[in-house]
Amino acid sequence: MSKAFFILLISSLAFLSCDPPHYIQFENESDSEVKVTLLADPETENYDFYEFQNLRIGDSVILRIKPKESDMLHFGIGTWSNSEIEELTNSLQKIIIENEDFFRVYRTKKGMNTLLNHDKRGFWWKTEINIRIE
Repeated sequence: MSKAFFILLISSLAFLSCDPPHYIQFENESDSEVKVTLLADPETENYDFYEFQNLRIGDSVILRIKPKESDMLHFGIGTWSNSEIEELTNSLQKIIIENEDFFRVYRTKKGMNTLLNHDKRGFWWKTEINIRIE
């Protein structure tokens, strides 16, 4: 076996067996603190929300992000496929993003899906959703 074939084989196995972490990052580009609320739909069960014990208030996950900083929610390993995002939006009732200048509410599944699909990042597979708040 040649050295190049061996390197190609090891590289491809590393990529195929890798389950990368996937997350949603919120970047606060504004000059005031931003509050992000993800309100879970009580009709569905999304076990991802049980991972956010320190952020949960009732059925909500709340992030407070200082100006020019960012915060993220980790959703375990995997990628943000269309079905994964749809599963998340189906488990949400609303996404609320607010600061002293604005109050944005995403109430419909279509609106939340559009927000979450807007800026997916990654190499071959999408592992990050990036939401910039200006």
